Amino acid sequence: MNTQEAATIVDAIVASLRDNPNQFQLTVNASITGLSATAQGGGIGAMGIARGGGTGINASASMNGAKMRIVQRKVETAMNQESQLLLDTLSKIVRQLRNESPDKSTINRLYESLKAKWVPGVITSVVGSLITLAFTS
Repeated sequence: MNTQEAATIVDAIVASLRDNPNQFQLTVNASITGLSATAQGGGIGAMGIARGGGTGINASASMNGAKMRIVQRKVETAMNQESQLLLDTLSKIVRQLRNESPDKSTINRLYESLKAKWVPGVITSVVGSLITLAFTS
């Protein structure tokens, strides 16, 4: 395999991610718990009654729908930014591979940056294998 062939395959990965960005979905389930405390006579305290061998501490909290939507938007924004960063990094790798004199150290630096992210292992392993094959042939 040469660098041009590797670039074509990485470019296909980029196109696939652009065409179907939700193929790697991240599901976030949030559970918020805490200590239920009450103030009596100006003090702060916690009252617990042990039942059935429990600890006697009532730990629970709730979040209203508006706060959950804010959290969801923040997560969605962060994921969109990370997805765009993935596409940009893969595109930079493609450009380097297609360069008349590809800079292996730049390609390796870009590849290593993917491994430090949330990027699915299937992408990092395929891209890593392609880079290795492209420079050993």
